[in-house]
Amino acid sequence: EDDPGCWDLAGGGIKFGEQPITAAIRETKEEADINIKIVKLLTILALPNRNKWSIEMVALGKYVAGKIKLSREHSNYKWVSKKELRTIKPKSAYIKSLIKNI
Repeated sequence: EDDPGCWDLAGGGIKFGEQPITAAIRETKEEADINIKIVKLLTILALPNRNKWSIEMVALGKYVAGKIKLSREHSNYKWVSKKELRTIKPKSAYIKSLIKNI
């Protein structure tokens, strides 16, 4: 927890041969132990990452099944309405801008 009190998104890398939507579903399962379906693609960005570029895809998921069990990457979670989502303290300005698109 490098930014106490701030909220972040589940995420990670795409495995070789894996489709991006499948990766988003898998990462959510790995980090929160729940099943989701992807509802909407929010954005795709190319961002500098040390001496290379990373492609970042952000999608909106809908809960399908499972009981939340967080991985070591996260310390807390909260279900929020769209209205309440706009009042949380995001980990970065980038995440804040994504919230505006939901």
